[in-house]
This record gives sequence, structure tokens and C-alpha cells, in this order.
Amino acid sequence: MLGNSNRLNITLALLGSCSVVCANNSEGIEYFETHIRPLFIEHCYECHSAGAKELKANLSLDSRTGWETGGDSGPAIIPGEPEDSLLLHAVSYSNSDLEMPPKNRLPASKIKHLKSWIAMGAPDPRESKVKKTTPQIDLNKGRQFWSFQPPVAYPIPKPRDLAWPNNNIDRFILAQLENQNITPARGASKTALLRRIYFDLIGLPPSPDELRAFLQDKSPQAFQTIVANLLARPEFGERWGRHWLDITRFAESSGGGRSLVFPDAWRFRDYVIDSFNKDKPYHQIVREHLAGDLLPHSSHIQRNSQLIGSGYLVLGALNYELQDHELLKMEFVDEQIDTVGRTFLGM
Repeated sequence: MLGNSNRLNITLALLGSCSVVCANNSEGIEYFETHIRPLFIEHCYECHSAGAKELKANLSLDSRTGWETGGDSGPAIIPGEPEDSLLLHAVSYSNSDLEMPPKNRLPASKIKHLKSWIAMGAPDPRESKVKKTTPQIDLNKGRQFWSFQPPVAYPIPKPRDLAWPNNNIDRFILAQLENQNITPARGASKTALLRRIYFDLIGLPPSPDELRAFLQDKSPQAFQTIVANLLARPEFGERWGRHWLDITRFAESSGGGRSLVFPDAWRFRDYVIDSFNKDKPYHQIVREHLAGDLLPHSSHIQRNSQLIGSGYLVLGALNYELQDHELLKMEFVDEQIDTVGRTFLGM
């Protein structure tokens, strides 16, 4: 058993330790409020707080829980271990792949304050918890999305007026018009018809000579001949390739941050136009977009065309000035996934 004197000594030692800890904690909190909280507010909260438009790297620095939990790269601060703390490495610009703030390095005095604060155990009175939300995805509901449904062959309707329809599409249209008690509009004049097909297929009006020749052509195949000729013109690929270029988010610059010019983007543009003009099958275009660099080839011309087709994957808008290179890689992949989903899945 301990004697009274020993008990007294232990008690005094514990009380003394508590006094030192309490004093250090109080001093640490004061140091945090004087140097660290203002630093976070001025240089970090814009991207790493609950008030940020977009929480960068999933790292929150507006609470103790935030930096303890950390972001995509793990805990940002290891109390008592400044040399092992990612946040200190980032603000010190000691790693070219992780430099924060990205635009301007912190003054040396502020980096020193941060290092001292971490070394003293990173005292932080902010006890609010970071709210983590996990998006709920209903897979069964998602499977009902229209783009995932297989094509269905509907029965051809039988409208009352059998003379008006020229094909099955006309029969679908006329059946709905009759259900609504609507009489179809009269057929367009030859002049209007020619202008419409020109604008539809090549985006340009017919010349006076082309219009005159069509009006004088009385053969039953006159219109079909015009359509075939327009489909064979290079302007057809330019007109309709433009729509595919919109879907594939074609641009000649990066569009993010300080926009960077893509000097060879025109090659992808011409590839799309040429694909339309040569009536390249859709499934072949898809393969070349997604894996053109991996497809077999029989000539260097085919090889080059397939490689250019895979340029689809790298034409997105990105901020290539991001100092966090790992984050840039992930944003690059994320943009690709988003584009592929929108292009081919209707999502």
C-alpha cells in the first residue's frame, strides 16, 4: 500500500501535469486564433470549406474534423508531425504535384506559423462535424431510362385516308392527325420543297440555275435525283458533321483557366466531316472514338485516321493549370466519363 506521503506526491504530480497541459492548450488555442484561423479564412476557405462553391479534393479546413478526416489524399494534418502533414507540404511547394494555394505561395512567415501550430499538436477549438453525404442511386429506376430500352417494332396503323400516305412514317402521322380530327396540310410547292431539302442536307439554298433545272424536270425521279446529288456533295458532311461535333464537345481550345489552343484540333473536325461524307458506319465511328489507337489497321492512312478519331477522348474543357497533378488526372478522366455517357448513353 502507498503511504500518505507517496499519495500526496502522486497527486501533486498529476495536478502539476494537468496545469501544464491546460496552460499549453490555452496557449495553443490562442495561437490558433491569432495565426491559423485567419490564414485558413484568407487563403483556404474559398475552396476548402462548407461555403465553397465546389469543395476541392473533398478537403474541408473549416473544422477540426475536416482536416482530421482529410480529402482525396487522406488526412491533411498529423498533429505533432509537421514533416508528415500533407497540408504543410502543399503550402511549402515542396511537391510539384501538390501546391496550394495554386496561384500564389504563402509568405514564409505564415508557413512558419502553420508548421509551429502543427508541431504543438494542432490545437483547434472548432468542433463542428463535417457532414458527409452519400448519393443514393436507384439502379432499378435507372434501368428504366429511355436510352436503355431496346427498340420496339410497333404495328403499322391503318389511317382512313389511304391515298395521302407515301410510306409508313406518313401512316403514323396521319393516324394521329385523324385521331385529333386534323386535316393534313397541302403538299409544298416544288420551289419550297427544293429549298427545304437544300437547307436540310447542305445548309445552303439552291442557286437560281439549280432551281430552274428542277422546275423544268418533269420526271418522277427528279426529287430523288436531287437528294442523291446533295448527299454526295462535300457540304453534306460539313452540315451534318457539325451536329456530331457539338455532341462530342469539339473545340479548338481547352476553355478552362488560361485557355490553351489545340493546334491540331482541325484534324478531328475533318475526320468527322470525312466520316459523314464517306457514310462510315456508326458502330465504326464509336469504336474509333473510344479505342482508335488499339484497332487493327491495314495501312498507315487507316492507322492515322483511327488515331485521329480517338482524339474524341482528349478534346474536353479542362484547367490544365491545376497545380495538383493527381487531381488534374482525375478531372481529366471524369470529363471523359461524362462525355462518353452523354454521347452514347443519352445521359
